[in-house]
Amino acid sequence: MADFVLTELEFGRTLCKVAANYQNNENSKAAIEKARKALVAAEKYMWTLRMEHSMFDEMTARAERLRFELDAVDFKK
Repeated sequence: MADFVLTELEFGRTLCKVAANYQNNENSKAAIEKARKALVAAEKYMWTLRMEHSMFDEMTARAERLRFELDAVDFKK
């Protein structure tokens, strides 16, 4: 399950990069929405996992980075 969470967080970051490069506002908004869903899914499972403290710290750092990237993409659009 930890791999799923990390994959969702990375997928969300990739979608942010894609959204920033879209010329079409509709496509950009769709990518941002999918990135938000990836973040929500990751956080949903992240809080239920039992893991080492270092792994939890890494997940929370990645989630925070994704939140910042979502805010930055939203601000640009």
